[in-house]
Amino acid sequence: MYSPMSYSRRRWNASSKDRERNILASLLSIIVTVLLCTSLAQPEWFFLKGGGGSCQRKYLGAYEFFYIGYFDSRYDGQTSTNSDREGSGGFVYHGYDETIRDCVTPQIVTLFRVVIAFVFLAIVSSLFAFSLDTFGVSHKILKVLKRNAAGSILTVVFCVNVVGLCYYLSTLLAHELELSKLNRGTRVEVKFEASFFLVTAAGAVAVLASAANLLKRYPPTDDARDDALLDDLDGVETFSVNCLASAGSDRSPYPIPPPPYTP
Repeated sequence: MYSPMSYSRRRWNASSKDRERNILASLLSIIVTVLLCTSLAQPEWFFLKGGGGSCQRKYLGAYEFFYIGYFDSRYDGQTSTNSDREGSGGFVYHGYDETIRDCVTPQIVTLFRVVIAFVFLAIVSSLFAFSLDTFGVSHKILKVLKRNAAGSILTVVFCVNVVGLCYYLSTLLAHELELSKLNRGTRVEVKFEASFFLVTAAGAVAVLASAANLLKRYPPTDDARDDALLDDLDGVETFSVNCLASAGSDRSPYPIPPPPYTP
């Protein structure tokens, strides 16, 4: 059965969601998601140069460590010193369809997988922020999360963690190249490449998305007015139901009119 009160409640929910939509923040959030997905697909996270050793890789990317691989070690890591490893290499990593020789260690591979996990978390948080900004919310908790840009702020935190881990990875890669180089006079060089800068750009855009939500002004009486409207709708709906129930009983809820006046 059609109920005017339920229709009014639906109209209030739609109006509340319209006020909570933030198109600018949603566009920025989807840009962040695209940048993060592209960074994972790109094969270039680090540029490796120098050493003249057995590490012949020019670029190293996170996509190479999506699959579970295994190591062959040509030395005993518990007893060998760094001088024993110089010029002789150390680890050979067997991935899904290729072999990486004397470029990575188990610690480096583990950190790469942590980086991948943080990028996926950043994608999830960015999509969460995008959904809140695009569709709008009427629930109080979701409204607080959206207005305080919780999803975008989490994305920034994850991107900052990825940047910090990449810097640490660059020092480990440079150290590994130093240990495996053949000529001590050659210079080892490790540089950040496209994927690192894509993650950095995603973090910067996520900061803008956070600002778009935090700086948006809402009427100060919106929440109080919305609560009052809900209470009024509940009260009117309850009154209507009680009246209908009473109308079906023997006693009428309305007073009986007096008899017509006769002089």
